[in-house]
Amino acid sequence: MEFARPWQRFIASIIDTAVFAVFCYLLYLLIPNPTATEALGNLFKDFFTFNWSFSAFVDNITLMSNGRALLYFFIAFAFYLIIYVIVPCITDGKTLGKYIMRIRIVKLSEKRMSFGTLFLRQIVSVFLDFYSMGITLIISLFSIFYAKGNRIVHDRMTNTLVVKE
Repeated sequence: MEFARPWQRFIASIIDTAVFAVFCYLLYLLIPNPTATEALGNLFKDFFTFNWSFSAFVDNITLMSNGRALLYFFIAFAFYLIIYVIVPCITDGKTLGKYIMRIRIVKLSEKRMSFGTLFLRQIVSVFLDFYSMGITLIISLFSIFYAKGNRIVHDRMTNTLVVKE
């Protein structure tokens, strides 16, 4: 097995994020809701400006507490699960970005990727990045370049790695 290069993982991540962003934009066009847009905009802004406090998260979720905003959130979350969990489960560890970059997620034990492993991998990734206030993101950046197998924190916690096809 040859490990995926960091740049391959990065480009695959950009492709997957772009697909999700386009879906969310189209969803917004179908379910216009200024409150949901403001709350999701705040969530993304907080994430990318490293304002990862629990109170900011709660404030944004409270803003989304009307029916249309919750509908938007749950549809977006379902699509997130489809992109990052269900598709890789069906396609043997490949998201669209990983397919284009010719890389895939594998379990260290060489077993087929399960829904539970992929779900845990994504949840661990999101929670660690969000609640560690960027510390795991920095650790991941170092480990992808210097650790054996280019494994980042959520790869290590779920016994997975990303390899070339």
